[in-house]
Amino acid sequence: MARANNGSPETQEAERLKQIETLDHFHCDFLTVSGFFADPLRKNAPRSRKKLPAVTVPKSKERIMAMKNAKRAGQMFCATGGQHLNSDEFFQAREHASRLEKAK
Repeated sequence: MARANNGSPETQEAERLKQIETLDHFHCDFLTVSGFFADPLRKNAPRSRKKLPAVTVPKSKERIMAMKNAKRAGQMFCATGGQHLNSDEFFQAREHASRLEKAK
């Protein structure tokens, strides 16, 4: 199995978590064979999560419009892809909405 970043801290942490998971399963199996109920102790190492891509590009008009039209936090999260929210973009989106209301 090939790994992309052999020496990165993330890869080292993932390997360490896999080792801990293997030891945990071994000890839980040993306890089960010995007559104990060890299933509540069995834990799995967290698997890597795929990062959601941003629907918009930072500091773009499309992002500001998507943030302006967002009615819920989930829609805002989708527009930014979970990236940090720039306060300038947020205020521009709110100001755009208020100016549209004034123009009406």
